[in-house]
Amino acid sequence: MRPVRTDRSAAFVRWACACGALLGLAACQAENAEYEQAADQMEEALEAVVDQEETVEALEAKRAAVQDRLEAERAELAQERAELDEVAADVEAVATDGALVDAVERAFAEDPLVEMALASIGIRVEHGVVYLTGTANTEPQREKAGEIARAIPGVAAVKNELVLKPGS
Repeated sequence: MRPVRTDRSAAFVRWACACGALLGLAACQAENAEYEQAADQMEEALEAVVDQEETVEALEAKRAAVQDRLEAERAELAQERAELDEVAADVEAVATDGALVDAVERAFAEDPLVEMALASIGIRVEHGVVYLTGTANTEPQREKAGEIARAIPGVAAVKNELVLKPGS
């Protein structure tokens, strides 16, 4: 015999169908939620990659700026070294020139002919060139002063500008 459906059983069937539909919908929504969650995670990952690329670009720009600054400082340092070398050469020349002045004065003091006029002879040295200025008592004294100065090691040249005292 066949069971007879009552309104109750029809209601139950409708309820069961509705539950099934709701369960199916819930499952779809769950899948949708998982899909949306995965999509959100992918979007966050993509944003992180973009942020990292921007960070890399910023770091590369900073590195390039630092490299440029380093090259500029190296060039400035090379310029400063060249200037210091020039100053050192000038200091050495001045020291050498000063030593030459002392050597010429000592040599003049050791020669009896020139020593008599030493107080009236000016000695200046620039880059190894000895300049003799002032007065000499006689022509032989003037010539001897130039010869003595030329004989000093390190003297490049002698400019003998000594003049004879009037009436000599």
